[in-house]
Amino acid sequence: MKSTLLKTLAATTLVATTQAEIHVLGTSWKERGVNAPEGTMIRTPGTIAATRGYLIMDQSVLTATPAAATYIEYGEIREAGVVTRYYTTDTDFTSFLADLISGDSGGRRLYGHMEVPVSLASPVNPMMPFSGTSMASGFPRKISFDQTVFQTATSNTVAGPRIVNADNFVLRSVLTGSGNPVTTKALTISEATDELIARLKRQGYTRTLVEAPTIVQDLPATLTLQDGQVSLLEAVLSPDSIPGAGDDFAAPTYQWYKGETAIVGAVGATYAITGGASTATNGAGQYHVVVSNAIGSVTSATVTVSPETTSFATNLQPSYTVIGGGTTTLSVVLAPAPITAPTYQWQKATVAGGPFVNVSDQYGGKSPSLLVIGGEAPPAGSPTGTTATGIGFYRLEVTTSKEKITSAVAQVVSQAPTGFAFSVNTPRFLSVPLTTPGTGTISATVVNGGTPTYQWYKAPLSAPTAFVQLDGSTSSSLQVSGTVADTKGPGVYRLVATSSGASPTSITSVDTVVTTAP
Repeated sequence: MKSTLLKTLAATTLVATTQAEIHVLGTSWKERGVNAPEGTMIRTPGTIAATRGYLIMDQSVLTATPAAATYIEYGEIREAGVVTRYYTTDTDFTSFLADLISGDSGGRRLYGHMEVPVSLASPVNPMMPFSGTSMASGFPRKISFDQTVFQTATSNTVAGPRIVNADNFVLRSVLTGSGNPVTTKALTISEATDELIARLKRQGYTRTLVEAPTIVQDLPATLTLQDGQVSLLEAVLSPDSIPGAGDDFAAPTYQWYKGETAIVGAVGATYAITGGASTATNGAGQYHVVVSNAIGSVTSATVTVSPETTSFATNLQPSYTVIGGGTTTLSVVLAPAPITAPTYQWQKATVAGGPFVNVSDQYGGKSPSLLVIGGEAPPAGSPTGTTATGIGFYRLEVTTSKEKITSAVAQVVSQAPTGFAFSVNTPRFLSVPLTTPGTGTISATVVNGGTPTYQWYKAPLSAPTAFVQLDGSTSSSLQVSGTVADTKGPGVYRLVATSSGASPTSITSVDTVVTTAP
C-alpha cells in the first residue's frame, strides 16, 4: 500500500529540529486467536503470537513528499519444542498514516492507522488504528493501538465479528499493541536498518521470507536497438526479496519470455538482447520476465524492442569526375554508425531516372564504398548482365533488419587528362589458366608524363596490402602466370608510374588480383 507516512493538519507550522535525521519507533503486538464452531463464544482466548518490529522513518515524514520507511518485523515460532527466531524486512514500507493535531494549549496528538502482523485470520489489508503523542519535531513519541478484531470471510451485520460464515468456523484474531522510541546512533534509514539487523542477528534471529518478489525498477515500455547492438534487460527487485549471508530463504528464480514463449536458458536476473532480425531469442519483439520465490511470483512489464531507423548522415554528392582512366570513390556515412554491417548494393544506370541495375559483385557492387574506374568495362566473354563501373549514374541501397533505404543519385563523368595520368588503367582482376597459353598480361597507359619510368609490385593473396618490388619488372605491361610457384604467379599487382622532368610525380594503378583460372 502506497500512502503518506505523516501529514500535518495543524494550523501552526512545525519548527525545524536539530535532532537526528531519522527516528525509530519500536512496536509490539499481542495476538489472541479463535478457531471455533460458528456461534461459539470464548471469553478468555489465549495469546497465539507476540510480534515486535522497528519502524524507521526519516525527516522527510514532515514534508509533502515523504520517503518510504523501513519496517523490520521479528518474533519467535515454537514448534515441537523448537524455537525459531525470525525477522523480515520491508524497505519500502508506506503503510503508516497519521494526522498530527496541535491544540491551543500546546498539546500535540497523533491519530492514524498502520498495517500490522496477523497470524491466524490473515486479512487482506490488516490496518490497525492508533493514537498517541509526538515529539516537537513531529515524530511519534508513543502510540497505542486500539484493540482490533481481524477475521476471515464476512461477518454477520447483526452479531458483528462474533459470527463468520467460513465453513462453519470462526477464524478470528484480536490484536493489541503499542509503539515507543528506540535509541540509535544512525543518521540515515539505511544505517539504522543495518544497526538494528545487527542487533537481531546477535540475538539469534534469522531473516526469512514473507512475500513474493517485488519489482522496484521495471523494464522500459520500449527499447530501440541497432542491428548488433546489445542491451541488458533487468527488472530490479526490492532487496527484501534477495537473500544475504545467513538468511533462511533461497534466491528468487527468473524466466525470460519472448512473447508468450519461454526463452530456453534465459534464467538469470538479466537478459542480454541483441538488436536485429527477429529470432526466437533476440531481435525485434516483446520481452518480459517472471520472478518467483517460495511465496509467489511477479511478472515484469513488457518491453517492446524495435529496430533503430537508419539514415544517411552524409549522402552521395550530385557529381563526381574521373580523369581519363583514373578513379573516384563513392561513399556515404550512415547514422547511427553501424554495429553490425548492413547489406549494401550499388546500382548503375545510363540516365538519372534509370532503370538501375546492380553493379556486379566482382566490381565492388556489395561494398560499403564503390571504386569507379574511368573506362572500365567487363572483359570479352563475361556473362550477360555483368555490370562494371565507369561513367554513368549511381545510387546505393542499404538494407537493415528494419528497412531498405536508398541514397541520392550521383553522376560520374569523364574528363580528359591535362596532366600526368592514366588514360587506361589496369584491370581489377585477371584469371590466368594453367595450360596453354598459361600466361596473361596486365598493362596500363599513361599520358603527359614525358618519358615515364615504371615499377611493378606484388603482394600475396593472403596479405593483399603487403607489396614488395618485383625486380626487373619496369615496363608498362607485365606478363603473369597461373602457376602458384612462379614469382609472377597468382597475387595482387600494382604499377607505379613516374613522370620524367625536373619535378617528377608518381601515380599508382588500380590493384589487380591475379588468380588461377578454374
